[in-house]
Amino acid sequence: MRVANVVSLIVKQAVVYVYARKLLRFYKVYITSGIGFSEVEGGRCKTS
Repeated sequence: MRVANVVSLIVKQAVVYVYARKLLRFYKVYITSGIGFSEVEGGRCKTS
């Protein structure tokens, strides 16, 4: 393997990692504000 191949592979992995983390955060926010909210309201911790 050439050095350039290794570097490009590392860069690709880093980009994928950062993108996956952003996507996961957005997904968590979506779940907690959408489906998770009705789940909490229906069962475990009803505060109102």
